[in-house]
Amino acid sequence: MYYCRLQGALLLLQLLSLSAPDEVDAREEYAASTDATLIHRGAFTEQLNLVGADASVEQLALTDDDVQFLGITVDESSGDVYFATSNSAIQRAHYDPAKSPSWDVTTVVGGHVEVRVEGYNLGTSVDDVASFSVKGVECPTRRRESSNTLVCVLGDPAVTSVLGENVGTEDIVVQTASGGWTQGGYPGDFVDAKLADHSLKPIITRVETTGRTISPRALCFDSAGGTLYYSDLATRSLNRISLLDDSGDGGSTLTAKVEFDAFLPDVGLVQGMAIDVSEGQNGGFVYFSDAQGGTVSRVELPADGTRPEAPGARQVLVSGLIDPMGIALEPDGGGRRLFYALRGGRICAVSRDGSISTSVPPTAVLLEGGGYEVRRFDSGTRLDGIAISASEGGISDPTEIRLYWAESGRTPGIKRSTLDGTRPEDVSVEDDGTDAKAQLVWPRGLAFGAGASTGLLFGEYLGSVRLLPLPPAGGSVETIAEADSYPAAVAIHALVAAAGREGAEERFFTHSVR
Repeated sequence: MYYCRLQGALLLLQLLSLSAPDEVDAREEYAASTDATLIHRGAFTEQLNLVGADASVEQLALTDDDVQFLGITVDESSGDVYFATSNSAIQRAHYDPAKSPSWDVTTVVGGHVEVRVEGYNLGTSVDDVASFSVKGVECPTRRRESSNTLVCVLGDPAVTSVLGENVGTEDIVVQTASGGWTQGGYPGDFVDAKLADHSLKPIITRVETTGRTISPRALCFDSAGGTLYYSDLATRSLNRISLLDDSGDGGSTLTAKVEFDAFLPDVGLVQGMAIDVSEGQNGGFVYFSDAQGGTVSRVELPADGTRPEAPGARQVLVSGLIDPMGIALEPDGGGRRLFYALRGGRICAVSRDGSISTSVPPTAVLLEGGGYEVRRFDSGTRLDGIAISASEGGISDPTEIRLYWAESGRTPGIKRSTLDGTRPEDVSVEDDGTDAKAQLVWPRGLAFGAGASTGLLFGEYLGSVRLLPLPPAGGSVETIAEADSYPAAVAIHALVAAAGREGAEERFFTHSVR
């Protein structure tokens, strides 16, 4: 039976990385080798499949309607929580005690749409275009190609819900300082008459839209500059959005002012991000991990808000890694280290400039690509998000600062230790160790909250964001956001997990998601 389980595990690893035709062959090979039942994730999907003894495949979980939650970050100035989802969106949870529920969740970015407007008298310059809106949404990023062509790039959900396919001339409003304003298109005879009269009024004759989804993963927030940074796995780029609260309602409505500024392309599969605006000579540094390239790097941000100059903008701090995931920065006053998690079960550290600092413990295991190992976990443990507390309970002693991490695999949980990896403890179970505070299912991103969300925020892959009170205060877990598909996804997860525990002598169980 042990041989059967080992063989099944090896075949599962193959299934997670094979192309579709090879995956079919691997399933048949597995079915022929054992009478056990295998539950696995498809190579290019997020669904769970049941492989029968006859090599048949039955889909068990996660359809296209299911939403997975990925990276998470917090605006420390407002306490707002931002999180990335698998349905091409970045959402925001804003706390409003006057509402029920108190957390108001809205979509900040819902995709990428470019609207190209053609006509006449569309401004003598960029400054001459006083207003340019699409479906009532003011264009955050605009280009003026000529007096006959304006281009708007935006990600507002009001426009991106169908990726701009139904945007028509009637949805466009253009106002110029030199010619006034106009809305919608006009018939040819009207256009001819206006042109004959030498009118300066903007005239719209054609609208063309192109749209694409985004695949946001890692997030970090510059509270001082009001800028959200995120990685887009679809374009392998780092992007930023400047957010402006112009509603007068204390932050319950945010308008994206600058959209889709891909300020650093070709960064691979970025799974973790962190920012420190107090460092460097300019606007600080953004740190990020590339699971594809096996690196942890940083890029210095120009003080004027422009894109970093290339080449040389990206400084690799650590290389040769296998699946680096979440990253976290040690607070000022400590060793100013960067901690990073490896998916396979290790947490490591490196100085923020990539050097081996004097803060490295004498017994530490140094890594060939840079940095040193802080903690190693049992095989079968998957790590994702990590976070570092600035201080707890008014304690300013650096030795009392805690490193938190999210574990998936056999025993999902959220745990913590000192920064040197000692004194580990599970903070996701009750004091008596019997009942979980939250039925954790594949915890992913971690972030420390602010304001109303003081505590440890964590996202679950199957579609929830929750607030975990920390020791010694304790308390109940609060749900901040939850996808409609979350209850069903959790129920299916519990079903297949129970199937794996029951009848262990007759069936092999495992499952994995990326």
